[in-house]
Amino acid sequence: MPTLLTDGYVVTMDARRTIHEPGFVLADDTGKIAAVGPLSACPEVAGAARFDLRGHIVVPGLIDLYHRPWTQLFPGGAPAEAAGAALSVEDHQRAASLAGAALVAGGVTTVVATLPVGASDKAGPVREAMAASGLRVVMAVSDPAAAEAGDLVLVETDLLARREGRATEATIWAACRAARERGLKVLSRLWPDGATEAQMLAARAAIGRSTAQHLMEMSALDDGWIVVSPLGLDDMGRMLVKESGGAVVGLPVAEAASGTGTTDLSALARLGVTCGLGTDGPGRSFTTDMIEQMKYAIMSQNSLALDVLSMSAERALEMATVNAARALGRDSMVGAIAPGLAADIAAFDMRGYHFGVHAKPISGLITCAKPSDAALVLCAGRVVHERARASAAARRPGLARA
Repeated sequence: MPTLLTDGYVVTMDARRTIHEPGFVLADDTGKIAAVGPLSACPEVAGAARFDLRGHIVVPGLIDLYHRPWTQLFPGGAPAEAAGAALSVEDHQRAASLAGAALVAGGVTTVVATLPVGASDKAGPVREAMAASGLRVVMAVSDPAAAEAGDLVLVETDLLARREGRATEATIWAACRAARERGLKVLSRLWPDGATEAQMLAARAAIGRSTAQHLMEMSALDDGWIVVSPLGLDDMGRMLVKESGGAVVGLPVAEAASGTGTTDLSALARLGVTCGLGTDGPGRSFTTDMIEQMKYAIMSQNSLALDVLSMSAERALEMATVNAARALGRDSMVGAIAPGLAADIAAFDMRGYHFGVHAKPISGLITCAKPSDAALVLCAGRVVHERARASAAARRPGLARA
């Protein structure tokens, strides 16, 4: 059945960054966007499911580029990867179910889900549990031999892992080969979770060069890499990432919570590096809220640069939608509201008192909205969340099991 969204403030994030105020979006019965435009051009579609979104902002479905679903069981606990690897399949499934439900209810339609090192055998059950909420799940697995079970290959490359012998040129090349043979991208954290600046400086002094330099010397770093939370990346490191064509994921809330630094997303974006955002999961960031990631990205970048114009609301929204899709190599499918793309759409109700008077709806969305303001979420044209039908009682069994 076709779906017709009308009367909303439609932010397309297409190549021209077109906005329709008010506008409409028509999704056909194959789950793709058939038409989008000003309300005056809205067609009459017999039999379509129609949603009046007056007072709502309509944006592409948000994309969480880095999420550890198992940390749903340890909110604020920032557990070691070993704790996650020790969880049973059932524990991972319960956590993944909670993560999927929370993400969808906040307007997320695509998530990159990662597993602890040594837990790649749980990729299938975790994917299935998260996808049950209607999400597009992109799995990252750390075992090259299990690469067929994932969509990304997760590899340790950071200075501490290299100093301690957990990451070697052999392990890095094994991951690169597995990814390239299957046409997958490589996902890697250049700054390990919880590491201090002193630890990283000592490791760099012992090794003699940064991870970015080492990867480039190996001819490993290329446009197939997605680099996560590269804290401490200097001017040379940023240029190496740019020249490689790789993408970067910032984790604004998790970085702020850990107190270890802030990824300079503004500097990377100015160089032309494709940048996206991720939640990391509640273990470090306490949240699955992508709106909060965008808000923190603006505040942290403006504070880092001592410049109120360093990061705009529009750029933050790009990082959570079209740029994230580009980082995954899926911008021909998702990331914008344009004919031919999948109808992954999130509509946020901006009529609450906490929004105040918003002259700029995009800024209002990012600075004032909460996940509970997500009134309607579509993935591939299918309604996966509708606030009017959402019930706290329906969520209690899953929370109780977890």
